[in-house]
Amino acid sequence: MNEQEVMVELLEKGNAFVKKIYMSHGAAELLSGVKMTVIRALQKRIKTDHDLAIALYRTGNGDAMTLAGLIADPKRATAENRIAARIARCRRIARRSSRLAARIARCQRTAGRSSLLAARLEFDASDFGVHGRIG
Repeated sequence: MNEQEVMVELLEKGNAFVKKIYMSHGAAELLSGVKMTVIRALQKRIKTDHDLAIALYRTGNGDAMTLAGLIADPKRATAENRIAARIARCRRIARRSSRLAARIARCQRTAGRSSLLAARLEFDASDFGVHGRIG
């Protein structure tokens, strides 16, 4: 399979409801909403193809990037690829942390700052690297 065939298949298998769920969990706007079972089936058909993985990752499509991570050959990954992957991961974590901080602040305002709820929210926030009292 080549990049265009894979992208066409991903776009065909996309689902608006799944896309909405992925976006609520912090996925970027550019994705089709393909279920992981479909991506895993594609992975089984493609097996390992590092060049295709790089091409899919460069598209910026979230579903294609997920598939790229599954079909990439770890032995061929360069230090530059690993650094780029770490930077991308850090950016995703930062976006999730800021969304979590906003959600915690909203919950604290809504709950009237109940001490038990506030302690629970602070504990949850520390799991994601958000420190200190928010709100």
